[in-house]
Amino acid sequence: MRLGKSFASAAIGAALFVTGAAAEEAPAMDPDFDWAGPYFGIYGGAADSIIFRGVRLVAPNAELGVQAGYNFVLGDLVAGIEGQFGASFYDCFLCGDPLWRLTGRLGFLAGYRALIYAEGGVIGYLPGVSWIVGGGTEIAVGESWSMFGEALKSQFTWTFLVGLNRHLGN
Repeated sequence: MRLGKSFASAAIGAALFVTGAAAEEAPAMDPDFDWAGPYFGIYGGAADSIIFRGVRLVAPNAELGVQAGYNFVLGDLVAGIEGQFGASFYDCFLCGDPLWRLTGRLGFLAGYRALIYAEGGVIGYLPGVSWIVGGGTEIAVGESWSMFGEALKSQFTWTFLVGLNRHLGN
C-alpha cells in the first residue's frame, strides 16, 4: 500500500511538472489556439498494481499508446470524446498487454492556452472492462500542439499519463 501511494505521488508530481513547465516556458503567443475540432497524439505513463477481487494480477507497469479525439468549444467550456489504444508493459517491453479507453471530456479554458478537464468512460484491458474517471491539464505549446498530464482511476488501478497532441483545426 505504501509503495502505491509513493508511486501515485511521484506520477502526479511528474505530470504537474511537465504541464507546468510547458506553460511557463511557452513563448508569448497570440490567443488564437483553437481547441475545437479533431486531434491525435501519443502518450506514455505508468499504472499502479492491477488488483482484481483482492488479488494482485500485475505489478506496477509502464504504458504507451496513441489517441485521437474531437473537441467542441462553447465560450470557455470544452466538451469532447477521446479514444486511446495502447499497451501495458509490466514484465518486458516486447510483451505488452493491449488496452483501450473511450472517454468523454468536459473542461474549461484557463486563459487561451490551458484546458483543465474531467473525464469518464470505459477501459478494456487484462482483467476485463471497467469504468474509468479522472482529470487533467492540457497546455497549448505551439500553434497546433499541446501537452497534457492526467490521472485516471478505474476499478482495477490508478494510471498517470503525459502526452503530446496535434490539433488539426489550427
